[in-house]
Order: sequence, then C-alpha cells, then structure tokens
Amino acid sequence: MAELFPEVAAAADLEAEISCVERELGFRRRCYPRWLENGKITKAQAFREVDLMERVLRRLQAQRGTL
Repeated sequence: MAELFPEVAAAADLEAEISCVERELGFRRRCYPRWLENGKITKAQAFREVDLMERVLRRLQAQRGTL
C-alpha cells in the first residue's frame, strides 16, 4: 500500500521520528540532572546534547508541512 501512496508512508515515518525524538528529549531531561550530580556528564555537554536534539525536533516538525 505504501507504494501507492508514498507521501502517506513518509508522513507516518516522519511522525514516528518526531515521537522518537520527543521521547529521547524527555529521557535526557530526566536523566541528565542525575548524571550531572554523578559526574557522568558536564553541564556544557548536557546543554549541547539537549540543544542539538531540540534542533532535530524543530527540523522534523518543520518538514511536516512539506509532505
């Protein structure tokens, strides 16, 4: 069926990717404070990783309108 309607499959894949990035952001926001306390990550690393993932999310969300 995806062969007949590739834009539908692409939109479904995009939604799955957006959901995945949102889950990952939630995970990082929950775990990074503890990791900072334990010295597993620096504040700069945590900030950069969350910032990059937020950029990915915004880019994927912007693509929604192009499909």
